[in-house]
Amino acid sequence: MRITEPYTLFLRKLPSGKSVYYYQYRDENGRRSPAYSTGTDKLSQAKRICQKLYNEGKFNSQSGLLFKTYAAGFFDKDSPYRKWKKTSGEELAPSTIASYIKLMNHQLIPYFGEMQLHKITTDTVKNWIVWLNENWSAKTSNNAQSVFNIIMKSAKEKRLIKEVPSADLSFRKVKKRTRELLTVEEISTVYKSDLWRWESARRAFLTCCITGMRIGEVTGLQSIEVGEDRLNVQHSLHPQFGLGETKTRVNRFVPIPPSMHLKACCGSKWAFQKPTKEEPVSASFIYKRLMSICDKLHIDHKARGITVHSLRNFFISFMRGSTFGSNIDLKLKAVVGHADESMTDWYTYWTPEMFPEIYEVQEKLYHEITGETK
Repeated sequence: MRITEPYTLFLRKLPSGKSVYYYQYRDENGRRSPAYSTGTDKLSQAKRICQKLYNEGKFNSQSGLLFKTYAAGFFDKDSPYRKWKKTSGEELAPSTIASYIKLMNHQLIPYFGEMQLHKITTDTVKNWIVWLNENWSAKTSNNAQSVFNIIMKSAKEKRLIKEVPSADLSFRKVKKRTRELLTVEEISTVYKSDLWRWESARRAFLTCCITGMRIGEVTGLQSIEVGEDRLNVQHSLHPQFGLGETKTRVNRFVPIPPSMHLKACCGSKWAFQKPTKEEPVSASFIYKRLMSICDKLHIDHKARGITVHSLRNFFISFMRGSTFGSNIDLKLKAVVGHADESMTDWYTYWTPEMFPEIYEVQEKLYHEITGETK
């Protein structure tokens, strides 16, 4: 009995005149695959290449290529995906790659790992999304679905699957968390507290409140980037990956009131520097100080959803609730570094005192309806 190879090799002459071995294989339905180049004109080397591909499960569904096999190393530094993102000018931040890998290891591999790529159907993905929603938040579920889409789109491009099974599936709606932001009076009390330990931490807190900058942008601000009336925001400091680009990868200037005298208070290198080291004050230190001060002042930060990041919510909400209102939305978007106006809406938490114009018109309407006099 003659044993046949799971692939077919043949020589093809290229326009350059060089001959190269190509290979083909058949799927489980007996259909022949497109021809792929081995890149060599040596038969023995071509066979080794094809055997290696077969052993790794790269011959489409015929070899039962598992999801975990294909996904292994997908987001590694030298992977085809990372190289293409860099070449196309869309290189991802280290923190983004880390989050992708974490999602793959915790939300994708445990569910799809032992499944063959071509056997993952739309119904399979729907069941997975139900499983996600039972165990994780809507945001985590959506992020995991995005990573799955990236991997499966790549598999389709390589002709390992015919269609992306999740292509037409929508994302789960993320509900906006109800927050009760700090008031101006509370922020003033927190700022004046003697529990900050370092003056640079106190000023970093104030800068978050006055500018709405992300905490990583504040802690990553270097002294040379601080002017009398503006900040040149070029970086963000990540606790794991160090100094990198801003979230949107767009540099921007942020106005600050000259009365802050921030430039005169900068360290030798960092705008908000530790007293005894040439290191920036960390975001975690500012967070811990803020929580301790809130506890001391009997401010229930847990129930109210108060974090360092909510200071960004405070600034945006305060500015939009000012007498300038929506007239400054585009400028506000530029200052806080939002990619689109919908994010500015997302960060806004309205409170009654932000509606003086509404109250005024309502008062007038009330008296006109009831006939009552003031």
